[in-house]
Amino acid sequence: MSPFAVHLLRRVALLAGVAALLLIGVPRLLTWVGLIGPTPQEDIEAAGRTLAAARSFGARDDDASFSAGSKELARARGLLATGQRREARSAAARARVLGIEAQRAALGTRESLRRRAQRVVREIDALLNELEDVYEERAPTLDSGEQSRLLSLMKEARQAGGGVFLAFDQGQFGRVIEQEPACRTVLQKIKEQLDAARGPKAERRKQAPASS
Repeated sequence: MSPFAVHLLRRVALLAGVAALLLIGVPRLLTWVGLIGPTPQEDIEAAGRTLAAARSFGARDDDASFSAGSKELARARGLLATGQRREARSAAARARVLGIEAQRAALGTRESLRRRAQRVVREIDALLNELEDVYEERAPTLDSGEQSRLLSLMKEARQAGGGVFLAFDQGQFGRVIEQEPACRTVLQKIKEQLDAARGPKAERRKQAPASS
């Protein structure tokens, strides 16, 4: 290949590289100065939506990313109000990045909470099934008054468990965790009363073999 051809190819490669840089850099520069793309106000609104989504996923004010993102969003609004458009755009961009981080953290926390709540629901359901078995065993041996009392206890047990199940179905996993201790206490007390339940029919059944 002749020196002229080599030189020409180098010039073509150089021009292609410059053109590629211009294609990438010019739009970004024009966006930065606000000549194309979204306005600073639109950037701020987008950051606000990102943080609002994080809030809906469970992010709290004391979460690091959410707190920092909220501060950057407020700063962006203040900068825009004083006419500092570029600075406002930068602050909005940081707020949006922090909002995405807050979303990821909130979703991770929510999934962990969901698993804990699911375990609670399974255990409470098992306890209720155990109470149902004890009730079905005890009820036929009792007189009508005692049967009525135990039936009221079972209604109370089902209501306590139902509150936990409803919270889980509604996605209120934190509420499931909060209700667990009280629900367990209620079910344990009812179980003790069911275990201790005895009546005339039960005594007659015990005495029947001896009298024969």
